[in-house]
Amino acid sequence: MQWVAKNMKNEVGLYYHGCSEDGRPNGVVWLRGVGWYAMAQVDMLALMDEGEKKEVMKTQLKEFFDAMLNYQDWSTGMWYNIVYPVGTHDYNKLETSGSAMMAYSLLRAYNLGLVSDEKYKKAGIRAFNGIVNNKLKTNKYKNLYLKDIYIASNVKNVVSDYGKYWGYLQDDAKGIAPLILATVQLINAK
Repeated sequence: MQWVAKNMKNEVGLYYHGCSEDGRPNGVVWLRGVGWYAMAQVDMLALMDEGEKKEVMKTQLKEFFDAMLNYQDWSTGMWYNIVYPVGTHDYNKLETSGSAMMAYSLLRAYNLGLVSDEKYKKAGIRAFNGIVNNKLKTNKYKNLYLKDIYIASNVKNVVSDYGKYWGYLQDDAKGIAPLILATVQLINAK
């Protein structure tokens, strides 16, 4: 976690997806990549004893959340698959799994007292509601399905490569599982 915070943080406070072959950050912030990071950091902080290391990680988490909130879509509460660099492209759409990971992380961090400002709880609720209102649908048989879950991504150095080779699925565990985790945190939100 400390290595990522030191080596992968960009000028706007977000973390790049990975490094190119020469060891430099690739310049792309991929939503599910930072979603995994946020979930891991919150879950690790939940297990840590109080002390200086925990305080450092709490500060890093808050700074990361603040940076991510700048990129939360205001009409839906979700995030785009490619968070940064900003741009709308036919291959970059509001993505379900990473948005659910952020909802979980924001709500759990708030519930645990790792962040105290209600703006984090509100942002998590907005993300959760955005997923439910925009990505949880009913088919002609009245069965629910969850859509727009990005398949996968290798570390790419060109933003458009994140959309050229992969697509979006529905009902994939990468989206369903974090939405269930976010639901539990929403139910427990104070």
